Amino acid sequence: MMGCFSARAMAIGLSAAICVLSLGCKGEEKPVTEGLVTVTGTVTLNGKPLTGGSIMFAPAKKNAKLRNPNSQIDAEGKYDLTWSTDEMGALPGAYTVVVIYMDGIVTEDGPPPKSLIPEKYNNVATSGLSATVKESGENVFDFDLTE
Repeated sequence: MMGCFSARAMAIGLSAAICVLSLGCKGEEKPVTEGLVTVTGTVTLNGKPLTGGSIMFAPAKKNAKLRNPNSQIDAEGKYDLTWSTDEMGALPGAYTVVVIYMDGIVTEDGPPPKSLIPEKYNNVATSGLSATVKESGENVFDFDLTE
């Protein structure tokens, strides 16, 4: 039961974060975040491209100033991290990586959607995935999930 709750909570949290990031304020100039670098990669499951879902990089050390850069995963398993609605990339540093791919819609009162990948990848504490984003050079992180 706890596994379902944590996957559901993570899915709701990530969905909310993506929704908030997609909202913009009209007419306001947004500050540019200094130091962002491009982060891309591919997510596969047993060697085959994951055809949907989302990926989130959570800072390994808690820091109120850092966000959780995230991205939708396209039909070819590729992603490009987004910092905000207007900015692509992530700040350099160590991250724990979470991948979520659910069948169904997260609702407050309904049953949790079924994970289409092993549930361990839905949780920061159990994903086992990590990445260290560098200030310079390529930041390409490919993740091969296994069942």
